[in-house]
Amino acid sequence: MEIRTKYPRLKRGRYKNVEGRTERCVDQVKCIFLQVLRGLDYCHKHNVVHRDLKLSNLLLDKLGHIKIADFGLARIYKEGRLNQTNRVITRWYRPPELLLGTTIYDSKVDTWSAGCILAELIRGKALFPGESETEVYRMIADTLGAPCEQMWPACTQLPNYAQLNEA
Repeated sequence: MEIRTKYPRLKRGRYKNVEGRTERCVDQVKCIFLQVLRGLDYCHKHNVVHRDLKLSNLLLDKLGHIKIADFGLARIYKEGRLNQTNRVITRWYRPPELLLGTTIYDSKVDTWSAGCILAELIRGKALFPGESETEVYRMIADTLGAPCEQMWPACTQLPNYAQLNEA
């Protein structure tokens, strides 16, 4: 299979990053996020996982149209799951399974990142702005609870579980 990146002709300055604007009404957030979800749906239906979805990789034109940018870490996945490095996705948008060290994952990593984007659009600031992977993981665990076997079978077997969950 061959991957080709198509760069549409965009006038210089036509698009700007969504990042940086902090005041948005609910309708703007809904409009932006719906476009992100539609873009992700398109990617995932074509077996492409972005692996670096974040606010600064969303481009917004004057009409409010969103383009998902920077597919440099994107991969095509077959048979439903990737067996790849977990050192992808900008730390603030990285899902717990990657922080815990799994190397087998799928498009759900993009879904987690999209959720972080939604929170950032609503709050005007990042949801888990940790300075390290450990700090990000602890912020997630403090907010949502630490994973356990009952909720997430085999999570305790992940490479970084013991280190990140020590008292």
